[in-house]
Amino acid sequence: MMKQKKTKSYSLKLDYKVSPPKNQVIDIIESELSRDNYNNLMITGTVTNKGDITANTVAVIATLYDKEGNVAAVSRVHPEPDYLRVDDSAFFVVAIPDKIQTSEINDYTLIAESEEYAAVPEFPVGTLVLLVGALSVYIGITKYSGRIITNLISATNLK
Repeated sequence: MMKQKKTKSYSLKLDYKVSPPKNQVIDIIESELSRDNYNNLMITGTVTNKGDITANTVAVIATLYDKEGNVAAVSRVHPEPDYLRVDDSAFFVVAIPDKIQTSEINDYTLIAESEEYAAVPEFPVGTLVLLVGALSVYIGITKYSGRIITNLISATNLK
């Protein structure tokens, strides 16, 4: 029979470094909001790569707002081709055919990003805190699972 050692305490050292966000160098250099002959809303424009490397899977995200400032529609498109070499530009068209959704559009914003360059950090601090918390709970449960199960059995088998 093997004698079990009981752990009374332990410490955990976590070494991490938050990586910097991707550079924000995919830029929309011009855009225009218009309607076509069928009254469909369109945003046309040009996106460019001001970075040091080719940008792959380029996307343009349009957020449209009504006159009260509420989000009325969001659309994502990939220009053709969906990659941009350094200092290259590409034309894009964001079409929003839903006339009910776009009848009261007052304003819009555009964001451009790619695999290499993002509009927002990839790993926000809130997500990092959640990850560290989940990891701590997992370690605690796996480390003390025998004790937790024994206490649960004792608590449910009241005599």
